Amino acid sequence: HVSVTPSICMVTYDSVTNRNKIVMTSVSSVIFFHYNIYKLGSTSNYEFIGDVSTLENEFIDTTSIPYQKPYTYKISVVGDTIVSMKSPSHTTIWLHYEKTGNQVDLLWTPYSGFTFDSYHIYRKVGSGSWNQIGLNNNSTLVFTDIYTGTDNPTYYVEVVPPCSTKSSGQTVTSNKVKIGGVGIDSKSYMDVHIFPNPVNKTLTLELQKPGNRMFRVYDLLGKEWLTLSSDQEKINLNVETIPPGIYILKIQSESSTTTTKFCKE
Repeated sequence: HVSVTPSICMVTYDSVTNRNKIVMTSVSSVIFFHYNIYKLGSTSNYEFIGDVSTLENEFIDTTSIPYQKPYTYKISVVGDTIVSMKSPSHTTIWLHYEKTGNQVDLLWTPYSGFTFDSYHIYRKVGSGSWNQIGLNNNSTLVFTDIYTGTDNPTYYVEVVPPCSTKSSGQTVTSNKVKIGGVGIDSKSYMDVHIFPNPVNKTLTLELQKPGNRMFRVYDLLGKEWLTLSSDQEKINLNVETIPPGIYILKIQSESSTTTTKFCKE
């Protein structure tokens, strides 16, 4: 290893590929030729996922699925016979939602990797333009939109990194979610009833149709606490051992994904 420590400028959602894009801060030393990119895996180890020339400074993680969960990355720089230390980590924003009548509750996991003041919330309808509809401080990860239109809106959340500017067009954005839509950046509706909420020991899930599904429980920082696969219409989740707080329940089938939140007492 050498004393140079590279840094990530930002990790953002790439709307062209629907994947995560890692943007590196340029390395001035001519002894380095490419960046190594690492992603935090399920075993809490950083796994090598690819490299890119230091002349390019951008890397698309083609294995990422941004609408499913947040991702964490590090980088190093490599020369002929030297490899730098890994950079500090950056973690993406994972946006999801709940809808009740005209109320759309947007929930997201925090971006980490640099300090910033606020989250900017955007909405567009159909092929219209994006409009900012909200501004949250950097610790508020929920936004409620009362939407009374007839067409399904699409949302995303943005932060501006210190290595870039809003006017440059290079900002951190979450995945995009379309209410009631189908697609890689959307959430499809799935009827589910959960109770009791708040819950102390056992959370009961009732679904209208049978079918194989994966159930995952995350906290608001994106940490996964529970995983269960089942094809039953009624499921009991033991949540007694997880700490008190607000949690996201993600239910995924072959054709759709939905999220809802619950409170553990």
